[in-house]
Amino acid sequence: HPASCILHPASRIPHPASRILHPASCIPHPVSRIPHPASCIPARPYSSLFSFNHILGACTECDGLGMLTLCDRDKLISKPGLSILNGAMDHTKTGKFYGDPFGQYVATLKAVGKTHGIDYSFAWNEVSQEGKALALYGCGEETYEVSWEYSRGSRSGTHRFKGQWKGLLALVNEEYARKHADHRGEGMMNVMSARECSACNGSRLNNSALSWHFGGKNISEISSMSVSESHNFFKDMVSADVSEIVAPLVTEILRRLDTLDALGLAYLTASRTVESLSHGESRRLQLAAQTGSGLSGMIYVLDEPTAGLHSRDTSRLLGHIRGLVNSGNTVIAVEHDRDMILGADHIIDMGPGAGFRGGEIIAEGSPGSIMANENSVTGPYLKNPEMQVKRIRRQLKVGLSINNAFVHNLKNFDLEIPSGGIICITGASGSGKSSLVIDLIHASWQEGRAVGCSDIRGFENFSKLVPVEHGNEFTSPLAVVATYSGAFDLIRNLFGGMEEAKSKGLSKSYFSFLTAQGRCPACEGMGRIRISMDFMPDVYQECEVCSGKRFRPEVLEVKYKGKSIADVLEAEVSETADFFADKPPIRNILISLADAGLSYLKLGQALNTLSGGEARRLNLCRMLVSGCKMQDAGNRMQDAGCKMQDASLYLFDEPSTGLHFRDIENLLKLFHRLADQGNTLLIIEHDPQIIAEADHVIELGPEGGEMGGYLVTG
Repeated sequence: HPASCILHPASRIPHPASRILHPASCIPHPVSRIPHPASCIPARPYSSLFSFNHILGACTECDGLGMLTLCDRDKLISKPGLSILNGAMDHTKTGKFYGDPFGQYVATLKAVGKTHGIDYSFAWNEVSQEGKALALYGCGEETYEVSWEYSRGSRSGTHRFKGQWKGLLALVNEEYARKHADHRGEGMMNVMSARECSACNGSRLNNSALSWHFGGKNISEISSMSVSESHNFFKDMVSADVSEIVAPLVTEILRRLDTLDALGLAYLTASRTVESLSHGESRRLQLAAQTGSGLSGMIYVLDEPTAGLHSRDTSRLLGHIRGLVNSGNTVIAVEHDRDMILGADHIIDMGPGAGFRGGEIIAEGSPGSIMANENSVTGPYLKNPEMQVKRIRRQLKVGLSINNAFVHNLKNFDLEIPSGGIICITGASGSGKSSLVIDLIHASWQEGRAVGCSDIRGFENFSKLVPVEHGNEFTSPLAVVATYSGAFDLIRNLFGGMEEAKSKGLSKSYFSFLTAQGRCPACEGMGRIRISMDFMPDVYQECEVCSGKRFRPEVLEVKYKGKSIADVLEAEVSETADFFADKPPIRNILISLADAGLSYLKLGQALNTLSGGEARRLNLCRMLVSGCKMQDAGNRMQDAGCKMQDASLYLFDEPSTGLHFRDIENLLKLFHRLADQGNTLLIIEHDPQIIAEADHVIELGPEGGEMGGYLVTG
């Protein structure tokens, strides 16, 4: 630190202008570790000292993660009603290995029990606390005479040796450390849990980094404050008249905190992990990073900035965007939110349809002119926000019962979630919706026990739980709609089973452009040839051998109802659904795509050409089709495998993201069909169209972060 703004290590008397405090002792120095005389003024530390991603600052115990992955005794001993020597750990591969009755670890544990008078053949629940501690944590340096009666296939016998007992937890932890080092540790995660590092108490930093202070706080304490608390803290720094070196940094910090506050993220802390953020929080954090520069004369292009936002948060976002415009910037936003569209200065309405049926400007101008334009698909929804399906609410049944929900910011509430209908979870961004649905309900289902709450009951009311996630980010040009939806495998079965194909010796594998047997050898099934342009982007041209059809000539000669496999891939979903009217398994997959508003997609369309909204709906259809087989009855798709006694629980996280008002109507039809079949749809949602159609609404809040997590209604 410069001499003008540090606290002298020896005198402990702060400089009048100083708010930067050096550690009480500079022996050893935090960076160099070289002792300084009491009269010295330490050198300014490197910024990397305060980074948990750098070797200088990271805690040596957890490598800057703040958490340690350690064996969880409850996951390892998953059946405490059985003996640890015979079945108590058989739930996992790792547990079966250490609990093998013919293994050396069980043999050693028997020797431990014999020495200490503990019978481990009893059920784990009946073993004394001393016995449990010895089994789990070991016996230090004590050595035992072990008689190991082994049996491996045709080999068996007795092996005697002397050995120590480290304890089950230490043994599993050591194995995980070895496998994790070469990326094989994932297979052991079913017996592991993340726990706060005891060396750094979760701060991620070592003692050298934590020994430096600013305003009486170390960097971990400052990072643990919320945005609003940090704002007050650094504002006090300005009032304290800090040095000329520090003042510009504090000003910049305050400006960035103001941006986070304007986007409704005042409850977040700097130390919060990104993976713990909800979808809406992540989007707003990205937006804050992109728009918080304070520059003018910029053009900001935003893609669905309201994704994951409550209507109140949307108004804050609109205010932030208006501030950017008032500062001399231009903001171009791809958006479907009604409030954002009405708040725009100029609207460009694209259409008239989607995909190949779109691509035209059908209306543009002010919100008023869009609403008055008869050609606009968006105008009627802006004019009348109540354009949703009207219906009678379903009679709901008993579902899940949650006692004392406490995961993350949830405030220890009890909750009854009914079944047999559409259940919406809503509330301000950061209010705990994802915590409830993903980190409590889904986690409890996966673990087979209460996670994030004291007790959860009612899973027996559902045959299965299906988490429907956001669409994948597709990148490969070889993956197409037909393959991802599951329809292509059935179509290939059909073509491969035809007599013409059999007579040519063409099996199912020949009708795939991904196999060497069937694809065009010139373009390798791409239908296009890539031409490298060195420093410029690559150029693609249609394959001259197959004319873009992807397949070998002999494959294209096989036709079903006059169409080759390439013709089928070139057709749109709606057309192909009619074409395969006599093939219900294929038709029903295509109908589900059409019901989700994807009737215009071509079966051979590459997934990397889809928009975010299209990708999410395609992913939704795939999850629903794989989770529940469909059969056709007349003109309506009926469910074949999900009757009331076999009903599923579907978990959705913001399914309306990226969808136009008309697309949401199509999505609601699909939701109603699922609910009418006895399934339960638990949906995290902010969109008023979907919330208005729900059979039951649960609201969390009233704010986000620590001010959220309460049950407002439900």
